[in-house]
Amino acid sequence: MRLKQFEEKLSEDKHYRESINKNDLFFEISEMVVEARMRRGLTQEKLARKMGTKQSSIARLENGTILPSIKFLDKMASALGTELIVPKFKFLEVRETTTVNFEQTIEHSETVVMQGITAISSFSSAANRDARPMFNLHNMNARELIF
Repeated sequence: MRLKQFEEKLSEDKHYRESINKNDLFFEISEMVVEARMRRGLTQEKLARKMGTKQSSIARLENGTILPSIKFLDKMASALGTELIVPKFKFLEVRETTTVNFEQTIEHSETVVMQGITAISSFSSAANRDARPMFNLHNMNARELIF
């Protein structure tokens, strides 16, 4: 069996995928903690003292053997002089982006429609000043015309 076939076979295994995802989360958190601590110029011992915990707790977190509680991370953020940002579920992040894009598309469509209405209205007025329009295009909004 070749390496690529072996990797494909492994990726089909539910337990293996869960293990990889779990380890990615552990790794990302440990990497973030190491970077934050180093940017503040703190040793594991100094950070632990500021948090009121043991150096070994910081070490285990940084080497990815434990997943900290939100309370622990919040305490760490305070010791580092910052705030903890609430984690998000990935599918919610995709939804937010989609919603924003949809709203931007609607706004753009409204602008284009209103520009068209203005152009038609101007043309109509110039072509036939005596004719009375059946409705006043300037007093309508684009949503009424589209939907």
